[in-house]
Amino acid sequence: MDRKSPDYGWTLNFTGTKSKVLNFGSYNYLGFGDPTGPCTNATEKATVKFGVGVASSRQEAGSLILHKELEDLVAEFVGQEAAIVFSMGFSTNSLNLPCLVDKDCCVVSDELNHTSLVLGCRLSGATIRRFKHNDMEDLEKILQDSVVYGRPRTHRPYKKILVVVEGIYSMEGSILHLPEVIALKKKYNAYLYLDEAHSIGALGQMGRGVADYFGVDPRDIDISMGTFTKSFGSSGGYIAGNHKLIDYLRSMSYNTVYGCSMPAPLAQQIISSIKIIMGKDVPGEGERRIKCLAENIRYFRARLHEMGLIVYGNRDSPVVPVIVYMPAKLVAFSRRCLELGLGTVVVGFPATTLLLSRVRFCISSAHTRELLDRALDIIGQVSEEIGICYSKQPIPEWAKEILYKDKSHRYTNGFLKNIEPSVNKLLKKSVHTDTVSNSISLRKRCLKRDTNEKCGINTHF
Repeated sequence: MDRKSPDYGWTLNFTGTKSKVLNFGSYNYLGFGDPTGPCTNATEKATVKFGVGVASSRQEAGSLILHKELEDLVAEFVGQEAAIVFSMGFSTNSLNLPCLVDKDCCVVSDELNHTSLVLGCRLSGATIRRFKHNDMEDLEKILQDSVVYGRPRTHRPYKKILVVVEGIYSMEGSILHLPEVIALKKKYNAYLYLDEAHSIGALGQMGRGVADYFGVDPRDIDISMGTFTKSFGSSGGYIAGNHKLIDYLRSMSYNTVYGCSMPAPLAQQIISSIKIIMGKDVPGEGERRIKCLAENIRYFRARLHEMGLIVYGNRDSPVVPVIVYMPAKLVAFSRRCLELGLGTVVVGFPATTLLLSRVRFCISSAHTRELLDRALDIIGQVSEEIGICYSKQPIPEWAKEILYKDKSHRYTNGFLKNIEPSVNKLLKKSVHTDTVSNSISLRKRCLKRDTNEKCGINTHF
């Protein structure tokens, strides 16, 4: 729905009109959020059978057979003994962490952890120590100090030390160094709390998260948390671990005791999507979606590197931040993209530091190559217009390989679509004989010439 501000952003008024744009801002990583397909059909049947709401907590009259089926399925999927599900992802962190640690414990938290984790740690009353983002040396130093020196005033040993991290960091696009974290938590006899909100379903050959991605034993993760709002197209969250942990949470979690249980349609949506990912329903479909997502991510990131943008994060992360730096350019980028038909998310202070404003793209397996190219054409045009192609770094080798293997976008999409045959022939020769960087230089020289009519270059780029 379109909105306009009469007072420079202080208030927004709906105009009554709607715009259809490419969605590169939501977390629909595997495309299960689309309103068609086997998941939607199963959800409709569950709605007819169980109704829309449960209107009770799990400890009272709010437990359905679907909840038991879902919990067993989640435990199997993530490789843990048992699991418990909740109706809200944010509260899965913020209301369960206070049940796991108290004032006699120490929480060692990544400095870029999500707000739900930060809030949960603060509510617990535990001593909180932060380590530099994904810095294993700093993490070990803090763990060592916590073991040696104990509590700040009395220096008595902590009852428990809990390391709190995320699988994929939602603002950075970086992936946790899980094998190193597991080694450190074993070395210092700590516990590991892993938030897989963005990694479950989106990472690993089987889509089972960061443990699957690195090939480590999921039982080495003491407390595995995730949400159903990203890869599964639903709502809510889960915690998985050993039977003792899950039984404790069933009795002591504020979320379980005081919160309403998950509605049946949402539970059925998750059940259907997990079964597809695991190959129990629609064999081959889950594997296809996971593979398609991985290919889309690398292609999208490679094209952004080609444009000279500063791209953050791991090459396999579906969260793709592009650094803009200047807050004024951030707003200009968002509005201009929206005008051209691309919807995305821009993030500035205080969600990020003042000088690290960024655009965050989220990639989905539902994005076709045509949609990716259309979005990339818009991004390229807007980036040139507002001047955010800051990167002086060479294109990564993995990105060069992708660009060499998939040259079709140079001739069938975007700025080279209608170029004069003689110029097109020259550019093709450059791709085959020169490096990617030389090809980009040739493209820029061509674009700088005032030859739109002569060369037939699309003015929309």
